[in-house]
Amino acid sequence: EYKRDIHSSISKRNLQFLNFQKTQPYPVSHGYQNENISGDHIFRCKNVNNSFDIQKSQDMKFCSRIYNGPNSDCYDIDQFGLKIEKIYEGECIGLNAQNIAFCSSVNHQVSNIYYSHQVKNAMHCFGCKGIRFTNYCILNKAYSKNEYFTLRNKIIKHMQKTGEWGEFFPTTISPFAYNETVAQEYFPMTKTEVLAKG
Repeated sequence: EYKRDIHSSISKRNLQFLNFQKTQPYPVSHGYQNENISGDHIFRCKNVNNSFDIQKSQDMKFCSRIYNGPNSDCYDIDQFGLKIEKIYEGECIGLNAQNIAFCSSVNHQVSNIYYSHQVKNAMHCFGCKGIRFTNYCILNKAYSKNEYFTLRNKIIKHMQKTGEWGEFFPTTISPFAYNETVAQEYFPMTKTEVLAKG
């Protein structure tokens, strides 16, 4: 009874469908084979809370877009999984990654990496950027194993005193302003509020 080639007919049909959808029950979350979860689009997970788009994972909180596990023991991570464990406050972490904290784009066979960006195939790195296939590095400089742990512990103590330790990179060093990011879509603020936060 609708003319398929007329825009007004298609628009009318779409509006009718949207109104019909509003009368139907909507599931609280989408997923299956889960135990103790909260969030949406969670599949084959256990103990995953306040998270979205998670697969084959357990013991996770505040995570999104983590796929193809097993993934476990992660907190505040945005993408991408593939056998990750013990990850804290990170973005784009994955593919066999363990013990990663406060990092961005750290992936492909990585472990024990802190405050780093774009690190691949590396172990025991602190404050590094863009390195590959290396171990025991601080600020992109390689050290012996003993030198690395001595200097790393000294830096951590200093960061604890200054209050820098334990948090992801601060917004003050972001290469983008608030109004150049999608943050304004999720956390809208007035210009005055943005300027007050630096």
